[in-house]
Amino acid sequence: RKLPLVGFIWAPVAWTLHLIPGQAFVWRMRVYWLRRLIVDGGDEYRNGHGQFSFAHKPVVSPYLDRSQQVALWLNTIAFAPTSLLSIPGIKFETLDENSAKVVVPDADEPLEFTLSFDPASGCLARIETQRLASKNGKPFPFRYTLARCRSFEQGITLPGRLRPAWEEDTYAVYDLVDVRYNGPVKQVMQEGID
Repeated sequence: RKLPLVGFIWAPVAWTLHLIPGQAFVWRMRVYWLRRLIVDGGDEYRNGHGQFSFAHKPVVSPYLDRSQQVALWLNTIAFAPTSLLSIPGIKFETLDENSAKVVVPDADEPLEFTLSFDPASGCLARIETQRLASKNGKPFPFRYTLARCRSFEQGITLPGRLRPAWEEDTYAVYDLVDVRYNGPVKQVMQEGID
């Protein structure tokens, strides 16, 4: 949060993302302040439904399903990009030499994502889309800014840093420490964030 006269207040966050590309995700996070746990919660999209939980209290909103569905695809594009090639119905469109559009089919309305690539490295640098606010369902510009492209398990190259933002408000900086593919996510998907 940006406070008057002080500026932004940042706190360390430990996070884990469990992802079944294009189907489900559970993202858990813990925020620490002065080495004390002050926030425990996360986001999820499972079985076609989205949820956000803060201090083990689910936020209820009719707009969360769509908003978390967008988060599912943001995470799929950022952390499992090659899986997009095997998901039926996804369309790719080249916009210019450093950007492309990904369109994900949906029964209500297709989801569109604009991808920008770093011309020097070829790594994915930004994903932009519209995401619904959970309070009123209004669509807002949402983006992932990605940096520190590096190789992880099995030679997969992914961004090592992620900065999510609603409009121009970058609210977090996440560093990717480790990636494990084909892990045991079934139990986590059954339990969710609670």
